[in-house]
Amino acid sequence: MNRPQAVSRALILFYLSLVLGLVRSWLEYDRLALLASAQGGGTAVILVQAFSFAIMIGLFLAIGWRKNWARWVLVVFMVIGLPLAIKPMIDTFANEPVSGGIGVVQWIMQLVGLVLLFSKPAREWFKKPAKPVEPIAATIGGNP
Repeated sequence: MNRPQAVSRALILFYLSLVLGLVRSWLEYDRLALLASAQGGGTAVILVQAFSFAIMIGLFLAIGWRKNWARWVLVVFMVIGLPLAIKPMIDTFANEPVSGGIGVVQWIMQLVGLVLLFSKPAREWFKKPAKPVEPIAATIGGNP
């Protein structure tokens, strides 16, 4: 069974949201580095954001590879993250309104992506076992 359009669209929204996150990181770098000055300033900001982006990319890849657990981890991140992000988002609007607007767009994209991941075609796709992958040696004509 091919990947449903709902899952492909969700992944597009998630990756676009990640790109918007990079834009926001650039817009807010100086302010965030100042806030993190006690923890290492700009270096701390870059390390934390790189780690966060890597985790999200890993989850998005796992979702694309039909790993059902990855969509549930994403739900947990969203349920925990959205309430914790409200105060920082208000502060962002006060200090960097463009970034705040981009953040709202990110939230919407991520929520729509989650809804798509739990649509009927997506649920059915995640339930069915993925096709087993052949060993590399078998695909190039060698013996495993």
